[in-house]
Parts: sequence; structure tokens; C-alpha cells
Amino acid sequence: MPTLLMYNLDNEKGKLIRMLCLRLRVFIRPVSPSEYGLPISALLENPHSGGAVPSDPDAFQDEMLLFAHFPETLFGIMLSEMRKARSTVPLKAVLTPTNAAWTSVQLHAEISREHEAMRQNLRAHQ
Repeated sequence: MPTLLMYNLDNEKGKLIRMLCLRLRVFIRPVSPSEYGLPISALLENPHSGGAVPSDPDAFQDEMLLFAHFPETLFGIMLSEMRKARSTVPLKAVLTPTNAAWTSVQLHAEISREHEAMRQNLRAHQ
């Protein structure tokens, strides 16, 4: 089942993304800071917030999405609809065999580096 892990989106943008997910029949899995130390695979296996891991006081505050088990067509529709609703999230990733073993903190660090590298590359070519 297509699942969207949502981080730090307890706001109006998150509400719009949740409504889109409901319309497209995508399972929504909010991730709380107390779960940031768990592997992504564990978050996907447990659909409920467990809070078993202590919260990291340095937990990231950025909005972030992880798309898991999305067929390519649905993924494209989801991104397009998010743009139309002006509800884009810069930090997003697709589940891979590699990042499934990472924690949310590791995922955030990696896609933050990638996002910054792309921004610098765009600036260099303008």
C-alpha cells in the first residue's frame, strides 16, 4: 500500500497533503521526533506512533516526506497535485533498499546534503 511518512507537517500545508492522500488512497504515517532514531523500515511496519525511543533534543525541524511503495504513476500524480495546491516540501525521498535501514535523522542529513548540492549547482549555472 502506498505510504507517506510525514515529518513536521502539523500545519496547513500538512493538512492539504493529508486531504490529497485521502483522495488518492495513500496511507499517511506521521512520524514524531521520539521515533527519529528508529529505522525507516520499522516506521513502515508499525503504522502507529510508538514513542519508544527517547526524543533527540537536536531533532530536525524541517518538513520532510518519504514516499514508500508508490507506483510511478501515483508518485507523479501526487507531486503534481502538491505543486498545484502550493504544498510542496523541499526535503523528500523515495524508499530504497538502502535508506530503509537508515534512521529518520540519517535520511534527513542525506537529503539535506543533496538538496543543498542541487541548490548550489543551480546557482553556479545561472
